[in-house]
Amino acid sequence: MDSENNTILSHFCWSNEIIIITLISLFFIVAAILLIPVFAKGSVAEICRYIVVPLCIIVIWLSISFTPRYLSIDSKCIKLQRIVGTIEIPLTTVYSIDIVSSAMIKGSIRLFGSGGFFGYLGIFRNKNIGQYTMYATELKHLIMVKTTHKTYVFSCRNGETFKTFLKSSASR
Repeated sequence: MDSENNTILSHFCWSNEIIIITLISLFFIVAAILLIPVFAKGSVAEICRYIVVPLCIIVIWLSISFTPRYLSIDSKCIKLQRIVGTIEIPLTTVYSIDIVSSAMIKGSIRLFGSGGFFGYLGIFRNKNIGQYTMYATELKHLIMVKTTHKTYVFSCRNGETFKTFLKSSASR
């Protein structure tokens, strides 16, 4: 906790599962890009060179860009700092922060985003929560933030502290 700004900060920690999925995926993507000239000939090589390779690069860049770095909460908002960009959730729109188990998100269907490549990032849906946006780099320490417009699930090792901070902010 930063006592000057009265801010609680939680850095995203990568689970072994995320590290392995990311490394294996990167290996196959890079290997495919490097092996295109060796195996592809003629028009197939041209398609790969001008369509597949740029798409792979875009997917890698977007995945890196959306990767969360840290989550913070202060008297005004919850901030999710990503590699590129910040998402701010005003506390005036938040009506609950709850600790959730990985069992709660089990069986989720990914509607858009990543299912392990640089984290679990994007829009998901399941029967327990409904539709939610997730930014998680591990599935052990999860919090669910419900707002008037959206539901978020974040990996956060300081979940109880965030929950207590929100309650104390609401009582002021």
